Amino acid sequence: MPRGRKRPSTAGDVSSAEAQNGSTKRAARDVDGASGRIRTRTLPFPLPIAVTNLPTIDSAAVEALEVAYGGVRFPQELLKLFEFCLAECDINVDCSANKLNGGTGAHKNAADRFKSTLRPLGIEPCGPFDFLLCYGAASSSNDKATVLEYDWLTHCRYAHDPPEFLTLFVAIDDANEADQKEFHIGYVRDSPELEPACLASNSARVDGHFHLMGESILYCLALHAQHRSKKSLSAQAIQQQNQLISKLAKFCHQPVPSAAEMSKVVKCRSRAKKTIGSYTVVAPTLNGLGLCVRLSSDGVGYRELPETDASLRKLLTQIAAKCDSESDKQTRLTLLEPVDELVTLVQFANDEGDPGMGLELGLDLLSVPTKIGCYDDLIEGLLATGYGLVGRSLYADIVRRHMKVRLDYRVSVPG
Repeated sequence: MPRGRKRPSTAGDVSSAEAQNGSTKRAARDVDGASGRIRTRTLPFPLPIAVTNLPTIDSAAVEALEVAYGGVRFPQELLKLFEFCLAECDINVDCSANKLNGGTGAHKNAADRFKSTLRPLGIEPCGPFDFLLCYGAASSSNDKATVLEYDWLTHCRYAHDPPEFLTLFVAIDDANEADQKEFHIGYVRDSPELEPACLASNSARVDGHFHLMGESILYCLALHAQHRSKKSLSAQAIQQQNQLISKLAKFCHQPVPSAAEMSKVVKCRSRAKKTIGSYTVVAPTLNGLGLCVRLSSDGVGYRELPETDASLRKLLTQIAAKCDSESDKQTRLTLLEPVDELVTLVQFANDEGDPGMGLELGLDLLSVPTKIGCYDDLIEGLLATGYGLVGRSLYADIVRRHMKVRLDYRVSVPG
């Protein structure tokens, strides 16, 4: 770095020393990953308590939900879907015993029965639905405390999920379904104080690319059902899907949106437009979601990386593959030098008021499949600093938590 240039510093977030010492942190992490060993934990994500009774939901539960997720607000459509799933459950059935589903014992507890309501679509609700399910069903003060103390910010967070993404649905545990690829659908929220911009899906075992779906849950579930219908589903399975979507639309008192109505947001996010003074998708990202930052009156806030998307994807993928197969720590650090050069440019940009560049690079690194997490410390440094500079401290906190547990689950490497 030329003399006289200062490294960026951000109070309350990753310090400049931490950003500069990324190589040292990577070396420490590499000791654990030297053999390329993948730590695993059973998916889907477990609930913090056993749910033996269907929940009752009130305003206090909704407030607790928002607190658990860092103060973000949830759209009414999510609460309406939760009510729908409860309505689909027979609340008079004894969920604590094996008397569900006509006494067959197919669903052994209330949580299973609740989650089974969307299984005709090959998915089940999770994330915020899990919180409401556990909190509303907590029968003791100890259970309620356990629910509130649980780390919901990393619950159902897969390897490539950026802080802007919040999982709402996961594929069911069925060998014929996409859960073998860790398929999940969720909200995309560009900044904590904003409403979700849209929903997207990702198959984490395939890669870090997210597919934009639309603005409303109802539309996205209908779109998901349409995609499944093109697979080798039986006529009966397709009929069950269609009946469930129709029932949900009737419950929500709205028609199933048309593709033309709901595709507007997808087209908008696919086209970067640098609009002054407002939150705008200023650049595409390798994860497909786009980078959204607010530009100042003179257009300051974002500058482009000196790589095309194609060349950057190729570079990062090749480096990750070599690091995954390399056992020598120093060799891995040498392989990462081209990325360190980009980080130096990001530090210049941060000094000069363009934190969007670092956010873009951090999100791009997060989207690259890797078995040993060779980019994790760089991701944490770039994103925690960048989110701090743009005033999204919640997302900086999510990044730090995510990087600590990212490899505790099946790492998303093709094959």
